[in-house]
Formats: sequence, C-alpha cells, structure tokens
Amino acid sequence: MQKKLSYLLSTAELKPEEIKIYLLLLKQQKATIQEITAKSDLNFMMVYRTIKKLYERGLIEVIQLNNKQKAYKPLSLQALIKTIDLQRRKLSRLEQSLKGLDSLLPFIDIDQEEESEGIEIKEGVDAFREEYLKFPSICKDEYLHIGSMENYWNVANMSDDCPEEMGFRNQRMAKGIYARVVDMETDVMENIQRRDSFELRTLKMNRNLPVMNNYLAMAENQSTLFICDKENPRAIVMKQKDLLDLHKNNFNTLWNS
Repeated sequence: MQKKLSYLLSTAELKPEEIKIYLLLLKQQKATIQEITAKSDLNFMMVYRTIKKLYERGLIEVIQLNNKQKAYKPLSLQALIKTIDLQRRKLSRLEQSLKGLDSLLPFIDIDQEEESEGIEIKEGVDAFREEYLKFPSICKDEYLHIGSMENYWNVANMSDDCPEEMGFRNQRMAKGIYARVVDMETDVMENIQRRDSFELRTLKMNRNLPVMNNYLAMAENQSTLFICDKENPRAIVMKQKDLLDLHKNNFNTLWNS
C-alpha cells in the first residue's frame, strides 16, 4: 500500500522529500520539525522547506504545542484531489481553446507582433457578452450572422426579449444597419422571422449549418466567432482582412444557395 501511495503521489507531482515526510506523518500522526528531521534522514532546512510546501498544498495542518513549539499533522488527500480536479478543468479549457484555433492557423503570421496579428481570444462570460453587444457600434452598413442565436443566448444568459438584446436591435435599427441572418430552423427563430420587415432584417433558416452550435457575427472590419460552451465561453475576435473576406465569401455562398 505504501509503494502504491508513493507512486500515486509522485504522479501528482509531489517531490520525493514531500512524499517521504507526508508518509512519515501519516505513520506518526503528528510530529515536530525536530522529530521529522531525526526520523527522515533529511537535513533541518530541507524538512522546513518541505513542511512549508506540504502546508501550502493543504496536506498538513499546524498544531501549536506551546509558545515556542509546533507540531504538524497529516490531513486527508481531499485537498490534493481538488487541486488535481482544478488542473483537469484548466487542461480541458485549454483543449477546447486549441480546438477553436485550427481553422485560424493559416491566417496567423508568425513574423508579426502579437498585437498586430488580428486574432484575439477573449474568455469568460463577461467578454462573451461584451464582444457581442459591441457589434451595433462597429457596423457601418450591414450586420451578418450565421449560427445558433439560441445557443448564444443560453450561454450568455440572455434571450430574445431581454434588455440587452432589445438594446442591441434598437441601436442597430437607429443607425439603419440592415441584418442578414442564417440561423437554425426552430420555433423561436420562426417567431423572430415574422418581425423581419419591422426590424430591418432578413432571416433565413436551415437545419444543417456549417456553424451549428456556435455563432459567427460579422461587421465590415471584424468577425467574431462565439464558442457557445457553457463551461468555457469565449469569443475569437478576428480583424485580419484575408480571414474577414473568407468568412464573408462563405456567408454569401451559403446565403445565395
């Protein structure tokens, strides 16, 4: 059992001295630094630094014996399990972010500075909403949208009649910005389609779209792909001309078909 636990702890990136002292404390139940030094064959400074690391990991607690002396007691592995779970979630979000970059790789110029690449990923639900709500202000003549509006609303905690969405439409209409929309065929979108003439919009629907789960918004100088992932919502903002032209050409091809 000890060998198996040592192996698992090493897999969780604990150093050999951390494993040695943690296992020693499990056996002793509690010990002072002096006692740990005597039983572990490690020098005092190594024990002191290792105890500090184990405490930061949440694997031990401090017991005050008197005004001058402290002892250390091992805790359960629950704190380590939480740390591993947090790392797993971060890796999962990283995996999803990397998947979203595949189609953009041909357009990234590695010789350019990062600020001028024209592609930026903004993560979190606040950025997810903010990047969408700015479109009426950056559109000049036309607003294009392809994908699932309902998926976007679900992730952004919005709806067709929420204040933010109504403000989006009113701002667009006040500027005389016409919208062309290709969305999924649903009852909600059919109801919205009935308001097309009043809301300066032409909405076409299809059950099979190239952007089925996500949402791609386009203005004259920017297109933004909204990855509608409830666990990791993000907006990929693109201002590179070649990429904008590609998106608009694809949109128009689909629109005309």
